[in-house]
Amino acid sequence: MKFKVFLINLDKSTDRLELCKKELEKFGVEFERVAAVYGKDLSQQQVDDVYNADNNYKLYKKSLSLGEIGCYLSHITCWQKIIDESLDYAVILEDDFILSDSFKDFESLLTQLKNWDYIRLAFSSREVPALQRTEISDSYDLVKYEKTPINTLAQVVSNQGAIKLVANSQQIFRPVDVDFKHYWEKNINVLGIDPPLIKQQNSETSETSEISKIAAGKGRAEKSSTWRNIKYAISFYLKNRKQNNAKLNLSQFIKNN
Repeated sequence: MKFKVFLINLDKSTDRLELCKKELEKFGVEFERVAAVYGKDLSQQQVDDVYNADNNYKLYKKSLSLGEIGCYLSHITCWQKIIDESLDYAVILEDDFILSDSFKDFESLLTQLKNWDYIRLAFSSREVPALQRTEISDSYDLVKYEKTPINTLAQVVSNQGAIKLVANSQQIFRPVDVDFKHYWEKNINVLGIDPPLIKQQNSETSETSEISKIAAGKGRAEKSSTWRNIKYAISFYLKNRKQNNAKLNLSQFIKNN
């Protein structure tokens, strides 16, 4: 299958690039660096073209920072490259990862799957229960999460998934990682491999990649009200429960079924 490994990295984050390069070289993995969009470099017109402030206010709890907008656009760049280059899929990494020894198995695992859109490859910052799981091999399960974890450190996106993501991300109003919690709005399936193949480089010190730190920023333009937080939480809970009750059949993604 035709695929690439994309590494999202800010131009100024040369030290992180070198660390990632060494990590990938240990496993003989070739990669293509994708320059991360630095939010502060965006013009007001560029922000207005992609940021839907009305939907942000109605459907999310806080205004987005320029860093969050830049982070989202960085991922959209990768999805568009999958489409433009007619890739079957791409592994998309942010620049703060450690590959587990089992990462070498990811190609063989994917050859056993079909019709998938988006698969998480990374450990979550906290334990998230699997709503469903089915065996891919003796060592790995394909899982559907009870609630999709917030983290875009490492994932693999198929061509069909990229097409759906680009089509449904013309206007953004949540951070990219939070949007994957609302995966039904993108018309995609979000799955995971357990045990995960990648972990965060600085998980012990709770540090994050440079792109994630900039995305988080020092605070968004507007503080959220208690009522707005409650309204958002209730809305998400009800919509997520509806999706969980639909009981996706994971066997539909396994080729021998």
